[in-house]
Amino acid sequence: MHWHELGRVRSGMVAPDFALISGSGDIVTRSQYRQRSHLALFFIPASGAATVAPVVDLLTARGASFDEASARAYAIAPQPDPANGSRLLLADPGDTARAAYADLFPEGDEPGPDEPFALVLDRYGKPWYAGHGAIDEAAVDEALTKLWAMEYDCPE
Repeated sequence: MHWHELGRVRSGMVAPDFALISGSGDIVTRSQYRQRSHLALFFIPASGAATVAPVVDLLTARGASFDEASARAYAIAPQPDPANGSRLLLADPGDTARAAYADLFPEGDEPGPDEPFALVLDRYGKPWYAGHGAIDEAAVDEALTKLWAMEYDCPE
């Protein structure tokens, strides 16, 4: 995954809110984590439907690491997966959240429509880092490193 530090955070930009349904049926919003937890959001395109389960499994396996970094991580895919009841999988029918978050990338380096990407937000909803490319162990490890850096810089 190729990561960018987002300079827009210095201008006070806040990531858009969303209301998405988890595999366990809960409604999850970005704003519910305001002042509580950092967020790592991993967007999986429609063409990556076969990779949903491995990404959810990876995020589940690293759950304690995200907890230690005062963060929550979610996989976001366009189609709900009835077989996957994970609270870490959010359905984004119509790719509305995906489109809004892709707009946070630097101009000229936005992810393609069939490219996975991730964003790391602080507990106030400000986007600090964005990356696009494969969502694998290395990408999740890098997101955790960025979350730890944010927690160190801004522990409140």
